Amino acid sequence: MSIWPLLLTLLPIVIILFMLIIFKKPADISGITGWVAISVVALFFFRTSIEVIMRSTAAGFIRSFSVSLIVAASLLQMAYMEKTGALKRIIIFIKTIASDNRAVQIMMINIGFGTLMVAVGATPVSILPPILLAMGYSTYVAIALPAIGYDSLCTYALLGAPIVVFVDIANSFLGKGNEISLHQAGQIFFMFLPVVSTMIGFCMLWIVGKWKGVGEGYLPCLITGAVIGLVSYVTNRYDNLVVLTGVLCGIAVITTMALYLVATGKKIIDSSRLTREEQAYEQAYPLWKAFMPWILLIVLILALNIPKDIFNYLYRTLKLPVEGLTADGKPLDTRALWQAYTWIFVSILLSIPFIRPPANSSKNPLESGSNGHPGLSLLQQSFLRSVKS
Repeated sequence: MSIWPLLLTLLPIVIILFMLIIFKKPADISGITGWVAISVVALFFFRTSIEVIMRSTAAGFIRSFSVSLIVAASLLQMAYMEKTGALKRIIIFIKTIASDNRAVQIMMINIGFGTLMVAVGATPVSILPPILLAMGYSTYVAIALPAIGYDSLCTYALLGAPIVVFVDIANSFLGKGNEISLHQAGQIFFMFLPVVSTMIGFCMLWIVGKWKGVGEGYLPCLITGAVIGLVSYVTNRYDNLVVLTGVLCGIAVITTMALYLVATGKKIIDSSRLTREEQAYEQAYPLWKAFMPWILLIVLILALNIPKDIFNYLYRTLKLPVEGLTADGKPLDTRALWQAYTWIFVSILLSIPFIRPPANSSKNPLESGSNGHPGLSLLQQSFLRSVKS
């Protein structure tokens, strides 16, 4: 059998990797180039019709909504939180957490909070960089840490979406009488978690402080990996807990790192490092109000996914398919009312009674601090420039 079909199939992936890694091209240009390459291969080598290529392109565009719209919704949520002053309050709060131990701070924010948020469908890559930039991290570090701080497959992003899909596909091939359950699949997947999470932690420490950072933070990193392994072992023994693996792992990491600080004689929260203006803002703006959009998002996602009847209805019954796009003629399921981006928008709307932009919101509330940090709009510009470069 000729090896050429396999090589030509892999060619677009190789081209994209070369453009991203070697030539440092932006993801959008690299992606379009890869699409052109695979279209040419499909048209001239595999004799695929132009109609099928266009249908497949449209289908892929719609399938990408689950990622692209989550990023867009998350950025909208962040922009709204910035205009209402909620983001400034959250940044002030995070600055006080584990301020004496950078390694613990990294584990709590990027692995603990990052895993928790990705488990309910939000994207740390669009949420955390502006916050980390305002805390004094460099642009590169502020983007790199959230990007590698979680493993979406091992932590079952969006309350178990990957593992649920995997089990559904596997059972469709296995047939009746041979089906596997969520916890059976989870007992295989969870074995990756301790190793992957620990290695991710060491990578983050290396990015921030090279070998010095690894040497200073190896113990919190090892503890984090062990805690995630232990929690995932427990959750994957029961079907109704498998989809909560990411949520419970995130909470467990945050809690364990707080206990680690107490055990080592460090403060969990130290407001003495804040400026007078920041302390005044801390007193004037309740923390629960600042977190309200994220609290509502977590509650909504849990309420819609934990009860099996609601989950089955939104995921398996109310598929909201798009007809006529796939090459084989099958409907393309969007599951728009189950996808996280829908409920991020809803959480923004529901948070309006709790947090609103001030009457005079022309001045960015993050620009008023004496610490010299730029406002979110500048942070976003820096974030987007760095990604594009």
